[in-house]
Amino acid sequence: MRSLTASVFLTIQSLATAIPSPLFLKSPLTILSHNTLSPSPPSAILLSTPQTHGSAIASCAALNETLFSGNATELPLSEYGEGPFWVFGLEKACMAVDAKGRRKADGCGRTLPALCNNSAGEKVGTAADGQGVGQEGRVVVRSKGVEFVGYRDKFTFRFLGLRYASTPARFTYSTLHRPGPNSNLSALSFGPSCPQPACASPRCSEDCLFLNIWTPYLPSHAPSPLIKLKAVMLWFHGGGMYLGSGSDANTDGGNLASRGDVVVVSINYRLGALGYLALKGEDEMKGNYGVSDQLTAIDWIKANIRDFGGDPERITVFGQSGGAVSIAGVLASPKSRGNIEGAIMMSRFGGLGLAKPYSEWMTIAEEEELTGKPILNATGCMNATSKIECLRAYDAFKLADMADIAARYLVIDGEYITTTHLPVDGSGHTANIRLMHGTLRDEGGAMLPSPSLDPETNLGFLNLVEDGRKALASGAFNSSASTWNTTVRIATDAQFRCDTYATAYSAALHDVFAAQYVYEMTRSFQMPDWPPAENMCQPLSGNPRDEYFKCHSGDLVVAFGNVERVGQKVRDELDIPFSQLIVDSWAAFARTGKPDPEEGFLRARGYANTTALLRRMGKWEPFQKGMKARKLDPVSGGMVGLGERVQCGALDYPIDYFER
Repeated sequence: MRSLTASVFLTIQSLATAIPSPLFLKSPLTILSHNTLSPSPPSAILLSTPQTHGSAIASCAALNETLFSGNATELPLSEYGEGPFWVFGLEKACMAVDAKGRRKADGCGRTLPALCNNSAGEKVGTAADGQGVGQEGRVVVRSKGVEFVGYRDKFTFRFLGLRYASTPARFTYSTLHRPGPNSNLSALSFGPSCPQPACASPRCSEDCLFLNIWTPYLPSHAPSPLIKLKAVMLWFHGGGMYLGSGSDANTDGGNLASRGDVVVVSINYRLGALGYLALKGEDEMKGNYGVSDQLTAIDWIKANIRDFGGDPERITVFGQSGGAVSIAGVLASPKSRGNIEGAIMMSRFGGLGLAKPYSEWMTIAEEEELTGKPILNATGCMNATSKIECLRAYDAFKLADMADIAARYLVIDGEYITTTHLPVDGSGHTANIRLMHGTLRDEGGAMLPSPSLDPETNLGFLNLVEDGRKALASGAFNSSASTWNTTVRIATDAQFRCDTYATAYSAALHDVFAAQYVYEMTRSFQMPDWPPAENMCQPLSGNPRDEYFKCHSGDLVVAFGNVERVGQKVRDELDIPFSQLIVDSWAAFARTGKPDPEEGFLRARGYANTTALLRRMGKWEPFQKGMKARKLDPVSGGMVGLGERVQCGALDYPIDYFER
């Protein structure tokens, strides 16, 4: 009879030859870390299926790891029971540790969950994919008979570039992609982005309908009482619906998934003319192809995400700017009924001037006048026998480069979109979900050309000249403030704040949503790859407690927990705790439908900074007819009344705008 040591050695040899999977290891896998949003915390891999000590050694070896040798008190073990868990022991001792970090020798034949080291590093930067990861860091998930080969880093399992829709013919709706049975597909690198200005092949391609998954947990097909499926957060990127991708390093989903205990998914969707161009008289060109992509991605998630640790019945869509506009379209679409549980709309572009067609949707005839005819003229397709065939033959990248005349708006096609706006007044279908939405305080600061220009020139850039004149003449805007301050304020109110508040007011009045939370964020980071006018969106002193403009997109690295990950400078002792609070609040909304994280969750994970900030700020109350919003600020945050109501009235966009 072979010795136990020899048996374990042979088992290790056989397991180490294959890419590990939860199915192969007969145990769910969870990456545990007290993720502080910095690279420093230790992490471990939990195998939650009880097994003998020898089997635990072999299972860790299959992951190219050894039993956990670090300080167990730095891991959130109490979420997974009192223990004990197998860990590394000196001199071949069968050592276990309980949830409080107390170690003791145990019987080697006893079956316990096991902790393995996780030696994988954190992937950072714009090339944060797994092409450089050897077999030792890879992992396989089997879903619907297909094997997806991803990898792990310090905080999550990452599956990148998964095709969710078959490549559609140009100007047709997308359909769910179903790979052939027994396929083995690489999910190690991002797929190409959809065509957009200044993006050529191979970085961009019409074959672009891919998604990415970040998950802290991979289930096996064996039941595990310790761990349940995670809430899913589906990200729609911004970019005005003609720019952007799901592979932006600023919105890498790893930290949000790890710290928030959720599964994060991002997608590419068709942009510009390829995603939204509509022409009357062309039955095949009704637009909203990007909307069809987003709904197809939701269908893929419903069908497959369980195998990646996500709960298909708990999907929250969240998006910023154009991504938030997309969410409004999904909420209004009859095709989205019952598919999602919650939504977070960050900085939704809507209201007056350039923002108007993003919130008040056009007919196909109106879309053709605004963007269709200019595109037909620019492409030479105006007098073609078949305009659609002419446009299909036109170079995709040249079409995408037409930024000044880009088709980028939702249209009333009678199928995907049937109303003129998100019907918060009870006049049409709106998904009865839980909604959180809000703005940064000074969104417009990133949208204007230069403080050195006069107000009309700046506001003209956003088609707000007449609205601005009317607002200034009303006396509602402080005449003693600097010209630039007033211009930013008008731009913010006209194209972000007033529409958000009017939407919230009517939705509350008509009980449109199951629950509703509204916020204004007053701490942000200037995006290094999108610098607004003359660095006006960062504190020139370097101290974020000094006044500066909190501008559009300045919340992205905060909400994803990527301040340090993308190399932003930490400016004071509150930058990281504030990002922790926002990550914890966004993830709590996905997990529970409420943005205040559960006390037990915070305690089990040791999230003391968030606990302290919540005590200072008080409970986040739902937005009701009392009309209070959450001021998100680490110094002066709390529930506040809605500001700028007089100013919105002066812009003729009052809080009862949708009731008129």
